[in-house]
Amino acid sequence: MMPKSEYRPQIDSLRAIAVFAVMYSHFWDDASLWGHYGVRLFFVISGYLITGILIRSKEAARSQGALGVILVFYLRRALRIFPAYYVMLALAAAFLPEVRSSLPWHAAYLSNILFALDGNWDPWPLAHLWSLSVEEQFYLFWPLLIVLSPGRTLIPTLIGIIFAAVAFRAAIVFYLPEGPARYVLTPAAFDALGGGGLLAAIEASNRLTDPPRRRLAIASVAAIAIVVVSLTLQSAMFNFVLGDFLTVVPMVAVVSWASVGAKGLVKRLAENSIVRYLGRISYGIYLYHFPALAVVFLFCEHFEMQLPSLGPIRFVIASLVTVAAAAVSWHLLEQPLNRLKARLSYVAAPAGN
Repeated sequence: MMPKSEYRPQIDSLRAIAVFAVMYSHFWDDASLWGHYGVRLFFVISGYLITGILIRSKEAARSQGALGVILVFYLRRALRIFPAYYVMLALAAAFLPEVRSSLPWHAAYLSNILFALDGNWDPWPLAHLWSLSVEEQFYLFWPLLIVLSPGRTLIPTLIGIIFAAVAFRAAIVFYLPEGPARYVLTPAAFDALGGGGLLAAIEASNRLTDPPRRRLAIASVAAIAIVVVSLTLQSAMFNFVLGDFLTVVPMVAVVSWASVGAKGLVKRLAENSIVRYLGRISYGIYLYHFPALAVVFLFCEHFEMQLPSLGPIRFVIASLVTVAAAAVSWHLLEQPLNRLKARLSYVAAPAGN
């Protein structure tokens, strides 16, 4: 098994899959659930990687103190996330007047609260920022939980958080049967974030070897079968409350196998250089994909052209523009700043996170 501090290329490939699932739903078929599952996979990956970093940082906490480690974590996250995020907001404000009135919400990482309060997705070019707000709100308390929790209580605490998410979604479906609030409030994502965190905690305890991974794979098949059957029931209570929880199981299984490196044909596909590159720039792809679509609309309007409606042509055009914007962001902004994280060190952490 590879050391936990090594770069894991197959995790990048999972990021690529997740972000293209989102673009498929937004550019090709807005009735598809793939975008929803793509965001949930991002949450599982984030919970796994961030929790792993924080667990390993506990060793450093003995020498530099827990608060010092938490401060380093926040500085590293800010360096990775803030520059590209605020550049995107500035460009969106410059080219898309409809987003300007809501900018304070987005700048404060409160997009999810805005959409929950308004009960709609306006302004749509920034509608995707709800999930980045969830991530940022998650970062506020998660380091405190992981670094300050005694080792023996961490796994039970994470299990409790996962089930708390299910209870929260059950309550919100009862009180708010319609609208974005059902999806965008941070506690609703705790089972995905916590599921990734639980995987990292179990790995750190050296309890996860190949036999448990095989059992997890079997459980995943059962969970997927239940979800597929449940989708025919059209029951919001089941699909949203329990279905989302069940889909975390196969996602955790996939992340688990990717973390140690799947073999054979899967390895060749998952470690393809193009797929890994798209995974590496996936933050920028996600960040720019809706604003890029809005700019394409403006371009077509200016030249009196008609952009095809949802479907493969729009998917190709919007995806190419999005990936180009993300590549520019990665090479000119994100990657140079990412190298500065080496100066903010506590313990070895997976590269690129």
